[in-house]
Amino acid sequence: GIKLNFRIVSEQDKTAELTGMAEDKPISDYGQLTIPAEANGYSVISIGERAFKNNNYINKVIISEGVQFIRTGAFLFCSRLNTVILSSTIRELQDYSLQSWVKNVVMFRRVLFRSPTQEI
Repeated sequence: GIKLNFRIVSEQDKTAELTGMAEDKPISDYGQLTIPAEANGYSVISIGERAFKNNNYINKVIISEGVQFIRTGAFLFCSRLNTVILSSTIRELQDYSLQSWVKNVVMFRRVLFRSPTQEI
């Protein structure tokens, strides 16, 4: 699987933020990234600023229940990212957290928007 880095947000509340990938290697083998609900006993509540910036291998992101915030530029310039499945617990999408080329955003298993298919 993909190794991810986290930082502790609150020791008292046992919460953490995902800060990015632990290894700088392509994830083209799988292309799908699942943001976990928990890491090492901490609840993952956010995806940090620029956590996956310029990652050109991710094409689908599934965000687990419990994640509440997607910080500024979390998926900035992820040119292959075309589908994001948000958890029902998402409270805030900050600036440039998702780019315009993301074609499908699904929340609560309901499509929020889908870009029209272009035929050439």
